[in-house]
Amino acid sequence: VSLSYAFPVPFRPSGGDPARYGAWADGIRFTNLPSSGKIKIYTISGELVRELEVVDNPQRWDVKNQVNEVVASGVYIWEVTSGQNRKSGKLMVVK
Repeated sequence: VSLSYAFPVPFRPSGGDPARYGAWADGIRFTNLPSSGKIKIYTISGELVRELEVVDNPQRWDVKNQVNEVVASGVYIWEVTSGQNRKSGKLMVVK
């Protein structure tokens, strides 16, 4: 998991440059993932927003929470786990 990362950061689909800031159709992608594991996305205060099983590489997050609502603009913490291995990082959503 040490090579895993999220992109684009910041995710700003209205930024006018999809190659740099992303697009709603692509969401935020996590790449260099282990063959099995989980991705968890949390608010900055530690509330779980979404949990994804690793099934693709890169794995797409549609920028929605567990009840299928688009998340608010802000900073989020992501965590990739596989067995005892863990890596976390920050990402930003700007709608």
